[in-house]
Amino acid sequence: MRTELDWSEYQDRGMGDAYADIPKQGGDFAKAVAVCIRSGVCEQHGRGVMCPSFRITEKQLFSPGGRVQLLKRALNSDEAALTADTELAEAMDLCVACKGCKRECENSVDMAQIKIEYLAQQLKIQPLSWRSRLFAYSPIWLNQYPILGALIRWRNKSALLAKLGEKLLGIAAKVPLPEVTHKPRAKA
Repeated sequence: MRTELDWSEYQDRGMGDAYADIPKQGGDFAKAVAVCIRSGVCEQHGRGVMCPSFRITEKQLFSPGGRVQLLKRALNSDEAALTADTELAEAMDLCVACKGCKRECENSVDMAQIKIEYLAQQLKIQPLSWRSRLFAYSPIWLNQYPILGALIRWRNKSALLAKLGEKLLGIAAKVPLPEVTHKPRAKA
């Protein structure tokens, strides 16, 4: 597995530790995943940020420890398992990258950074959807092609265009899109 991020800070993690349970594939990325020792801190209720998606769903697999479990399973399988596992995809999708796990876990599991690597691996297999591309590049396109600002205003005024946007791009027809200003606001 060729990683996109630099995981070299984890190079010496787990060495000599009988409980490291480092996955077979993934190199230093696998060591970053194996930092989690499943102490269960991320599954406790109380003060702190610790994993909003776990707090809302109360499903163990949606906690940082649960995500680590799924990642280890995928990294111990064949290389395609990391991007093919639907349960892992759902768990990673629900991670809001709040960095609560890094701050509150005694081993500083950085699920936000792990999620970035996971998404980078997925992008190697599946390119961005048109909808994702639209939102990712809209600031650039709106700057280069001012006519697109007018299209947004037309969409907000026309029920037909709004319905078309909902059908093609999954953008709710009932919710108006933010409109581009004609001139930048003067600084106060």
